Amino acid sequence: MIPIVVSTFLIILAILFFFVAVHCTRHAILILTPLGLELFPFWFPVKNFRMIYWSEMDNIFVSEDMNFMHIDCESGSKILVSMSPISTHLRSYLKVAVEGRMKEKKQELGDKDETFK
Repeated sequence: MIPIVVSTFLIILAILFFFVAVHCTRHAILILTPLGLELFPFWFPVKNFRMIYWSEMDNIFVSEDMNFMHIDCESGSKILVSMSPISTHLRSYLKVAVEGRMKEKKQELGDKDETFK
């Protein structure tokens, strides 16, 4: 009787932790930092972690349906980030934050260009 109760409790606990992990993964897939964007892939996050610095980015475009973010880098490479794991009501905030940062970067570059003329 006791092993059945203990195993039922452990199974319920495992299911609960699975849903907590899914919830945390949905919210930690993309993090904005002062240095840039941190991308955490779901599979093998330690191996496939990617940090994209603001200085590397030329342009960021968020698609109309807000499902994808296209990042153009200075090296000519392009990164496509799926925003589907992010809650739909938070995507607009992400779009405003990223586009605002890119606008600041372009203004900073414009100010530097004027000082060298």
